[in-house]
Amino acid sequence: MANLSDVLAESDNKVNLEFQTYKTGRRDLGTVSGAVNLDLSLSNDFTATVNGNTTFTITNTPATGVVGFSLQLIGGGAYTITFGNAKYPSATAPALTSGGIDVITFITYDNGVNWRGTLAMKDSR
Repeated sequence: MANLSDVLAESDNKVNLEFQTYKTGRRDLGTVSGAVNLDLSLSNDFTATVNGNTTFTITNTPATGVVGFSLQLIGGGAYTITFGNAKYPSATAPALTSGGIDVITFITYDNGVNWRGTLAMKDSR
């Protein structure tokens, strides 16, 4: 695999590089229910303890590039959890645990029109 400086030095190749800002540091949303905003201008790593049915809305998706984020949910399986514009494998939202910690990851290729989600860790204790 060529390193970046070698690729950029080759005059016959056109290289388009797009670097997306990735917000580091987990954002603790605390105990949540109802409508909850996941603001991607603040972080790409969230955690929340669920104590009621919750609808997550994803906002401030960068205008270009591939964007992803993770959400650690504590107790999500005891309630109905939904996400705006989420698509899952086999069109089925993951079954979450009611007493444990689950991690869901999402990625978008179309600036947040559709979010592809998957259960990365189930009942992680």
